[in-house]
Amino acid sequence: MISNKIGLTTEGPSTGDLFEKATRINPENRDSCCRRRARGFTLIELLVVLGIIAVVVAGVGLALRGGDDTVALGSAQRTMSSLLTATRAQAIMNGTHARLIVHVDQNDPDRYLRFAGIVREQREADGSAFSPRRWEPTSEGTSLPRGTYFVPDSGATVPGNLFGGNWNLGGDAFSNYPGTMLLNYPRTPQGQNYETEGGGPEWAYYEFGPNGELTTGAGAVQIVLTVGRRTPGTPELGNPENVRGLIVRPIGTFHLVDDRLTFHGTN
Repeated sequence: MISNKIGLTTEGPSTGDLFEKATRINPENRDSCCRRRARGFTLIELLVVLGIIAVVVAGVGLALRGGDDTVALGSAQRTMSSLLTATRAQAIMNGTHARLIVHVDQNDPDRYLRFAGIVREQREADGSAFSPRRWEPTSEGTSLPRGTYFVPDSGATVPGNLFGGNWNLGGDAFSNYPGTMLLNYPRTPQGQNYETEGGGPEWAYYEFGPNGELTTGAGAVQIVLTVGRRTPGTPELGNPENVRGLIVRPIGTFHLVDDRLTFHGTN
């Protein structure tokens, strides 16, 4: 109803009629109104979707956590592969012996079974070895990815809790190497670029000759890697089924191994 100046009322269009007329005259008004209402619903829907995403991401994170070990082992395997390749190259290019060395000294928990490097031998002018032998560091060394470890030889002296009661010495995979050496690596005495073998921490080694072949003469050797956790003072290796590594042929070439049963000495 609309009042006129003399107090009478007359029938007029309702509010709905006015709105309908306005939207017929200017369709943009209707679109604007619809957009305002759509925004409210979109915000609610967005909050719901975000909540769903948060739940899904949390679930995926839990599912992927078990894959972290596989990723770390793959990275450790690639690290050892690069070190082996570089060690063999040092021997061939310099016409000497070179060793990939892996820290196996329990007195240094931070490096024990996790730190590796490369040394090449310095020789007399006539090609004979110094006595004791002299080794020149070719790098500062590198650590395996966090949580991954070099599995020592089954006959090595190790801390009592290293294998955690889970490893079978007669059937699981272990590294094998020709021996160990004592060496201060990568440090060298002031004024010289080599370190004399016979003093310092203990290292397991894999040695290549000038022709690029292994010098052990005892067939293939293997490097076995696994995951573990740090306990006070020493690590504890994890599941013996969860291993990777490399097998090195006598001629010096190698191939990657991704499962336990491919390693020698397993059943």
